Amino acid sequence: MPPGTYPHARRDPRCPATVQLFPGTRDARQPDCDRGRPGAARRQRGPPLDRRRRSTHAHPIREAAIAALEAGDTRYGYSQGTPGLRQALSDYHRRHWDVDVAPERFCVSIGGMNAVVMAMQAILDEGDEVIMPSPAWPNAKQVVAICGGVNVAVAFEFHADGAITLDLDTLFAAVTERTRAIFINSPSNPTGWRMPLADMQRLRDFCRERGLWIVADEVYNHFVYDGQGPAPSFFCSCATTPTVCW
Repeated sequence: MPPGTYPHARRDPRCPATVQLFPGTRDARQPDCDRGRPGAARRQRGPPLDRRRRSTHAHPIREAAIAALEAGDTRYGYSQGTPGLRQALSDYHRRHWDVDVAPERFCVSIGGMNAVVMAMQAILDEGDEVIMPSPAWPNAKQVVAICGGVNVAVAFEFHADGAITLDLDTLFAAVTERTRAIFINSPSNPTGWRMPLADMQRLRDFCRERGLWIVADEVYNHFVYDGQGPAPSFFCSCATTPTVCW
């Protein structure tokens, strides 16, 4: 068996074709192998290496969870998120991007990738194409496949001075009659590229003319280190649109 493969998924005819096509990875298994091993450098994504730092960082979250348990708040919650949290999200976007988005327009997910999955499930039919600037976060590409779609990569341009750009004309040229959505992750993982607000507005107009969705992953919008943060958001040009979906 080659390292990093999932033979049972590949052999079992009960597994969907989308699962059988996925490349295997050792990343999911490596952290479990390292658990309890003294001196092991845990390189998985997410938690810091320093347990004390992780504990301090998570303290308010733990305290809130404990308080909710003690208050008996253990039943199903609001389907779109608690009213207080949705109001906080509305206030957050007003504070950082000066946009007014009503609390009822927010739907709280369990995480960023869960939000991307739900968005793709809502808009894709089998064989629909999603255009995605590349290189892109691998999980985003796999979500398109899980939902029956086809990922269409459009390469970033890498310049000698270190700049990374996306040519919108090249992006637009990739659109076909099967294109359903354009996925934009800005700031980008893994490149750090940021889409300028003027390009967001141009892309918005292009998609409106052709009836395409923009699925925007802006989870890293505060990862800006040149004093120009937070990064531009599609909310700045689309927030008044009733059908905007993040």
